[in-house]
Amino acid sequence: MMGFRTGMTRGTFMTTGQSRSWLKGYAMHLAVFWQVAVSGEQAAAVEESLRDALKGYSWVNPLSSYYVVQVGGESDRQLIRERLVTFAKANPRAATFLITPVMKGNYTGWLPGSAWPKLRERTGEGEKKVEGNEKTPPNQPA
Repeated sequence: MMGFRTGMTRGTFMTTGQSRSWLKGYAMHLAVFWQVAVSGEQAAAVEESLRDALKGYSWVNPLSSYYVVQVGGESDRQLIRERLVTFAKANPRAATFLITPVMKGNYTGWLPGSAWPKLRERTGEGEKKVEGNEKTPPNQPA
């Protein structure tokens, strides 16, 4: 069997929290996912317009088209939603999007080590780090 290499640098498996008492001390946040349906210069303009909906908020983009946004509550979610819906109605074939509910909690995954501090800044305290590489990730629950 041939090995799979992504060309990425060594990744780090981590979670941003350690126990079920994670609600205390964690920041409210939401995730926004979008998929741009146009290409070239239009795609860059659409991406910029979608990111404009997040202006005024602290966000991180750990995966392509996935944004974790720190918010103060449901009213912030509704404002971001209104901005995205306004864009979508004006440009119905340019992109699709999905917004999670406002939440508190921790993330688990396999990202470059430099992504975790940025993610923790928006979601709260705590970290659990397990070293590994992209070929043989550690055997940990997600």
